[in-house]
Amino acid sequence: MSPIAPRTNSALTALKEKSQDLRREVSFQSEVLGAELLALHSKYIAHKEYQERLLPESLKELDDIFIRWDQRLARLEEWQKRILILQQEKKGLSNTVKQLAWAERITSRGDGVLHTIEHRLARIEHHEEALHEQITESDGKLRLQLTQLQDLYNRSNPKTRPLMVSRSRKQREIDAFRHHRQFNELFGRDLKRQRDRIRIMLARLRQALANLNKRASSSLAPLPIRGFEDKLRAMIIQAEYHRTSILNDALQYEAYRHALKCFQGLIDSLPCIEDVYKGQPSVWERLFSSN
Repeated sequence: MSPIAPRTNSALTALKEKSQDLRREVSFQSEVLGAELLALHSKYIAHKEYQERLLPESLKELDDIFIRWDQRLARLEEWQKRILILQQEKKGLSNTVKQLAWAERITSRGDGVLHTIEHRLARIEHHEEALHEQITESDGKLRLQLTQLQDLYNRSNPKTRPLMVSRSRKQREIDAFRHHRQFNELFGRDLKRQRDRIRIMLARLRQALANLNKRASSSLAPLPIRGFEDKLRAMIIQAEYHRTSILNDALQYEAYRHALKCFQGLIDSLPCIEDVYKGQPSVWERLFSSN
């Protein structure tokens, strides 16, 4: 093996020295890094222990925060309920004030309205009495004439003594029938108008009473409308009485119409002597007829 050259030997020596210096530096840095790692580990352990000690307190504080928020939300909900109740009470009081103002208007103007209704009911009653008198009188006349004509038919004998009347007698019966027929048409129209009047008035009175009861039931405070309500009920009873009277007149009118049809049938079947027997020609008629 050849000897090492001096330059190579010096280079190796310098390399060895650098390697030793590097090892010493690495060893020093390793010691420094180990100390820092140990310090960091100690800090980590200390921080972990601190966090472990702090976590229950934080959780407790968080629970306390949640509890306080729940209490605040409960108070807000309670306030909302109270506000809603107050709004409803305000609305109810406002409606009550409106109802009381309406009741005051009704009581102040009700006398005039009731006076008008009483006046109309009086006119209806007067007209109803007039109609009742007319139908009673005409029905009595018609039934008397019908009875007389039926008696005339009953006294006749179709075999031995057939019924025949003069043309003037039959004309009187026809005139009486025409009079009754004209009365029938006029009375029918008047009766219909009277029924419509009382029907409309009774419907309006009942509707007014229903509205009055609806207003009174929806009001929180009692309304001072008892007197007006009692008068309105009395007028409804009076209107129902007139309606019943008009219905009775209508039933009598229907019986009158039936009797009128019977009367017409008897008149139509009543033969005239002039139509059945033509008299013998007089002397002058024979004389002139022979010429």
